[in-house]
Amino acid sequence: MRLATPVPDSAAAQASVAAAISIQTERECACDLAWSHLVLAKVLAVKDDHEEAGAVLGVARDMFDTMNIERGREMRAAGRSFAASRVAAGAAGG
Repeated sequence: MRLATPVPDSAAAQASVAAAISIQTERECACDLAWSHLVLAKVLAVKDDHEEAGAVLGVARDMFDTMNIERGREMRAAGRSFAASRVAAGAAGG
């Protein structure tokens, strides 16, 4: 799967998500924090940083598992598929 349009400024997107993660960590907003990790993983996948995206997805998985949030686990799996498709597109020259 390819994005319909490229991310206009993936560095700004990454910085915004990192700021949100910092605030959520400080305020102990575990549920929001887990979702922000999913967003960060997608941004990293778009930037072709697949190793870091996979690590961030692992953090999200652990958080969703701890909180027993099924929808989060489903979305994490979808995020993993998204990241894998980005790797495949890169390998195919796309």
